[in-house]
Amino acid sequence: MLTLEPYQLRDAPNGGLYVDIHQQKKAKKITVGVIDPTALDILRNHFPRKLYAPRFNKYLKLVLKAAGIQQMVKGNKFNPNTQRKELGLFPKYSVIASHDLRRSFATNFFGKIPTPILMNMTGHTREAAFMSYIGRDPNRDAFADSFMEGLQKLEYNKGTA
Repeated sequence: MLTLEPYQLRDAPNGGLYVDIHQQKKAKKITVGVIDPTALDILRNHFPRKLYAPRFNKYLKLVLKAAGIQQMVKGNKFNPNTQRKELGLFPKYSVIASHDLRRSFATNFFGKIPTPILMNMTGHTREAAFMSYIGRDPNRDAFADSFMEGLQKLEYNKGTA
């Protein structure tokens, strides 16, 4: 269940809100800051009711469809005929789920917000796990940089020999 209770909200000194969340998977407590005026209005004046994950995901798909999120993507979708999830090419709105929002959050803010802050908010304790989660290979650039530095040294040494 995706739950949020009013007691989990605290006023922040900058006019925003602190949202205290207890992650079930790793039993980790995190705090997320909210400053967006629309989100603040919803949390303060129109607090959402509890939703079970399947219902939330259904609403999410409806909102994304209405927003025109139609890009074709590879994903898993439930087939009512076979009663199984099947891999295929589907409109993005039809395969999005609540967990995708967490990954999108981390991916979209990577490089704009310090990585340790994002890791804390997503509940990751190891940078390698976080980088893998957002589809980045932390060593790939480092290896390429080392290779180029080595080539530059070879060229320098070749020119001085």
